[in-house]
Amino acid sequence: MTHYDVLALRLALRDAGFIISPCWPGYPPTGAPGHRSLTDSEIRSLFVSHPEEFATAIWREDIHSWEIVSKVPPTPEELEAQRLAEEAEIEAKRVAEQVRLELERLATIAKQEQQALAAEREAERAASEARRRAKGIPSRQEYLAAVRSKKPWEEARMSRATWYRRHR
Repeated sequence: MTHYDVLALRLALRDAGFIISPCWPGYPPTGAPGHRSLTDSEIRSLFVSHPEEFATAIWREDIHSWEIVSKVPPTPEELEAQRLAEEAEIEAKRVAEQVRLELERLATIAKQEQQALAAEREAERAASEARRRAKGIPSRQEYLAAVRSKKPWEEARMSRATWYRRHR
């Protein structure tokens, strides 16, 4: 991290609302901070007068201590937004799973209805076929077998037209 990166970090931290303090790397400041954040001119002045203080610490009110940082940490508002986004993602996954389960349930019901309808159609087809047989109507296979075997003109060795002319 260059000196200018440190200066940019300190200005960004101040703009994000953090109370900052320059410090030696690995040695955060001690004691409580002042009541206000440093101004731009104070940050630049400290930067010029103490360039060896390369690290930057922020006051963490939640833990009442200084913390050395190398980037701008998320603000409480950003953390809350991130938490809400994660909750929304979890809720979206939960809803998607509910939708998937409901679609599976509906698909199962539709399949059962199709199977019941197919069984009903098969029963109706069998009943209709039984009614036709009771009336003496032959099946298609029986009919075709009977029709194909009745070709008397072939047995008499003549053409079909001649057969019908002679047997009117």
